[in-house]
Amino acid sequence: MPQLQLSLAIHQDIIPYQYSYQLASAVHKWLKEGAKTNNTTTSYHGQRSLFAFSHLLGGRGLKEGITFAHGEGSCLFSSYDSQTCQDLIAGLNDDPTVFGGVSVQSVRLMPTVSFRSDTKASQLFRAGSPILLKLKREDGSTEFVLYDHPQANELLTQSLTSRLEAEGYGAFADGLWAEFVPEAADPKVRLIQVGTGQAAIANKASLCAVRITGQAAALEFAHLAGIGQSTGMGFGFLTV
Repeated sequence: MPQLQLSLAIHQDIIPYQYSYQLASAVHKWLKEGAKTNNTTTSYHGQRSLFAFSHLLGGRGLKEGITFAHGEGSCLFSSYDSQTCQDLIAGLNDDPTVFGGVSVQSVRLMPTVSFRSDTKASQLFRAGSPILLKLKREDGSTEFVLYDHPQANELLTQSLTSRLEAEGYGAFADGLWAEFVPEAADPKVRLIQVGTGQAAIANKASLCAVRITGQAAALEFAHLAGIGQSTGMGFGFLTV
């Protein structure tokens, strides 16, 4: 169950900050086409995501957007299911375009991170993309739960527990606790649009380190499948 580094060629002077949905669209395009190439039975549309991916790495933020020195950047992708990585590679080999002037040059398998322990493990993770948590209010409206919300850690733990149980790994959730650690790095709030045009939805999410304590298998799941909601749309990627 690997993590992949996608090396990118960027032939665009400035990348607008709101590129996340375009990146997510490219990932889903690769998975769909790769599944066809590999005759994979997995349907990635509308399914729970066992994968996550980072934002673009290696750039420098300017007022108008992000610039990349020498036209080079990268993106990380991981999945708890190795077939998903195989489908991604097959899809991008067929069409390496990400969006605009951005394309994948090469794919590298990252070293495996081991969380194996005979006792309860604890690991601090950095957020490679903003972590999304949403709470339904009594009136039916949606509240975005950020890292400093009183219920943030409880909801973060519940989200990870629910995903483990949904995939049949409920036993991994025994003794599980996940929490934001704002003092580990400078936390930020990001406004990420999902969708295009009038259908676009602006989501507030936390770019903040988290600590997960529990069984090593639960830590491995979060590291590869992401944490929080909508990991398949570019939220909740974790790195050590």
